[in-house]
Amino acid sequence: MKQALIIAVNFLLGSVPWAVIVGRALRGVDITAYGDHNPGTYNALRAGGLKLAAPAMILEFAKGFIAGRLAQAMLTASPATAPWVWAAAVAAPVAGHGFTPFLRFRGGKALAVTLGVWAAIAGWPAMLAYAGTLCLQELTWPKAPDALKVSLGMAALGTVAWLMKLPARYAAAWILTFMVIIIKQWQYETVFQCTADRYGTGINDNWPGAGAGKA
Repeated sequence: MKQALIIAVNFLLGSVPWAVIVGRALRGVDITAYGDHNPGTYNALRAGGLKLAAPAMILEFAKGFIAGRLAQAMLTASPATAPWVWAAAVAAPVAGHGFTPFLRFRGGKALAVTLGVWAAIAGWPAMLAYAGTLCLQELTWPKAPDALKVSLGMAALGTVAWLMKLPARYAAAWILTFMVIIIKQWQYETVFQCTADRYGTGINDNWPGAGAGKA
């Protein structure tokens, strides 16, 4: 019963659309009106620059981190917990973000919450491998399909987790997390195309430097 409760709590933690809340609270804008209508950090950046994206990123990361800690606490309290139950607790906040009931089950792509969860359960090396791979691709290969970028990021995360010799249950958590992320890429039709190519840059007057060149 307690395990099921933690899975449910983690799903609800992940389902809180902080990027949307931040956009409305700080700028009075609906970030889902921009770009691919994704209620995540990237559209917060589109809608209001770093002033929206930074707090949104922190809160989205934090909810994943807290959920990851709850999953670890569940395992500490019950070491005999089945691997798939623990993996479900780890993936629950990612699924909650991607399919939040607060936005008619059309949530974000779950990148920031994934960073938070894996920072909590695997430590900073795995999380930095994922984040670093994503950032490097944005700098060197920005037009690559989004699904390919996140796949390479997850591959880097999984490789580091393997090198760390983490228990087999982490493989199950990795698979479930990866499945949610790919499903979200399919939902936003960016499996074979990058977001900017499919939906445009989405830059408005709130974007830093967006007004450059105007009379």
